[in-house]
Amino acid sequence: MNICGLNSVGDQRVMVKGLPKWIPPVAGKFKMNTDTAIDSIGGRAGIDIIFRDSEGNVLASCSQKIMVGYTPQVVEAVALLRGLMLAQDVGIWPWEVELDA
Repeated sequence: MNICGLNSVGDQRVMVKGLPKWIPPVAGKFKMNTDTAIDSIGGRAGIDIIFRDSEGNVLASCSQKIMVGYTPQVVEAVALLRGLMLAQDVGIWPWEVELDA
């Protein structure tokens, strides 16, 4: 089951001045980061998921819009669940998971 359109990004890294620095996982492991945004008036949310290795290389990513009527914490939990489902789809099991909540 493919829950997201997979993005094959290759060896791209994004450096944004003023934002917290991404902390990589230990060498040879993977890290999953999620981010969410909620439009409470429109009843929608966006979920972003990215998997990177210890060098910062993007291995898989996903971005989805979902209809919601939930709290931000529930949307974060949905992002976590979808990220774990994506990990299963592509055969990457994260060593570390980092949510934006």
